[in-house]
Amino acid sequence: MEENKLRKEPAFPSKSQHYSEFVINKGMSKRFYAACAAVQGLLANPELTDNSFEFTVEMSYAIADELLKQENL
Repeated sequence: MEENKLRKEPAFPSKSQHYSEFVINKGMSKRFYAACAAVQGLLANPELTDNSFEFTVEMSYAIADELLKQENL
């Protein structure tokens, strides 16, 4: 699996008709969606509330990246 695909694959793609042609709406990426779920869990942990937001976001994306790697095994 390519690293670029990890960051760009859409989480909820949809196809809609715009006038006479179909348009694909990509929406948010799977990576962003997974990171949002991870950040909720990290922020819910009272032991991690002393850490900076930057640390929490970095950890969330690290978790999301590993989750997406495991999905494709």
